[in-house]
Amino acid sequence: MKSFKSLFRYSLFNYIFPPVRVHIWGGLGSQLYGWAISELIRSKSKRKIILVFHSSGVSRRIPELPFISNRFHIRFVDDFKITREGTLNSKKKVARSRTFKLVLATMRIIATDETFSNIDDLRPWTISLRGHYTKIKFPAQVVKEMFSLVQESGHLSSPPEHANHVIIHYRLGDLLTLKSKGPLAPERFASINLKGENVLICSDSPDEAISRLIPETQANFLSLATSNVWEVIASIVNCRKFIGTPSKLSFWGIAFRHIKHPEAVSFLTREHLTNLSSIMEDSKIKTINGY
Repeated sequence: MKSFKSLFRYSLFNYIFPPVRVHIWGGLGSQLYGWAISELIRSKSKRKIILVFHSSGVSRRIPELPFISNRFHIRFVDDFKITREGTLNSKKKVARSRTFKLVLATMRIIATDETFSNIDDLRPWTISLRGHYTKIKFPAQVVKEMFSLVQESGHLSSPPEHANHVIIHYRLGDLLTLKSKGPLAPERFASINLKGENVLICSDSPDEAISRLIPETQANFLSLATSNVWEVIASIVNCRKFIGTPSKLSFWGIAFRHIKHPEAVSFLTREHLTNLSSIMEDSKIKTINGY
């Protein structure tokens, strides 16, 4: 039981320094960045931290980190909407909202990717973080602690046979229909010697992925049967050889993989190796093969 004096101090502290709300959008890869920034704040500040998970995006997303509820306050906002052409009034509302948020960001009441690059940018009056958090350099200790917590939760175990397989994580899904960006060209995989290899393909569109990759690699493909995204991460961590693509899930899979197996063989698109610098030490990034 806390004494009256300690409760008073706690209440006064939270009155002077209000809670920090870390807003998180997207799937597990994006959520891991949100968790990382929360752990970083937690290591440097006594302020209350609230993780606000949003379902909105190209597709509906749900929180994938239930095991951290004893470390942070968790809230879920179901704001997913099917995108439609907006009316003139709705466009005006969006413009006004963006202007208001820009003012708050300028005052550092809200921190965004443009105004928050390290923990020193967090002001005592900052009450909300909104962004992708991918450009922040996270200390190795933060990522290792996250890995330990994930492992303790039982999410990094995979079938033993995966240790003998090559696994490719090939994100397609919404990239097949988005106008702003598309999936990685299949011919990029031709530079990796996979001829005759037994390869498990991990993709949100497995049949499409296999049909694209067979002509370029001449490998023997099977779809990786998984029931949830954590099984994907576990397979990435424990397989014999991993080939990642431009995806936050690939980035985190490689980071966790090389904590558990420092000598592991991993591949990532050459131009995206720099994306690992926020969650991996430079000495480990040098061991990743670019293709």
